[in-house]
Amino acid sequence: MIDALFGYDSNNVAFDIQRAHSAELTIARLRAWIWGITAVVASLLLGNIAGSFGIDFFHIAWESFKHVLW
Repeated sequence: MIDALFGYDSNNVAFDIQRAHSAELTIARLRAWIWGITAVVASLLLGNIAGSFGIDFFHIAWESFKHVLW
């Protein structure tokens, strides 16, 4: 009765919800890829800039790790 009043069919509603969910997943994946690529590029640039100023993150991390162990 309600379907006839508003023009909705339960199959059409389920299909529309499935399509909307699929679009949301695609957008979420796209956003994750964009943020991932942005984070990688930013990290590489930060590492190169720090290296040009003589800052060695691996040496700092290794010395900190040795300090914790010994």
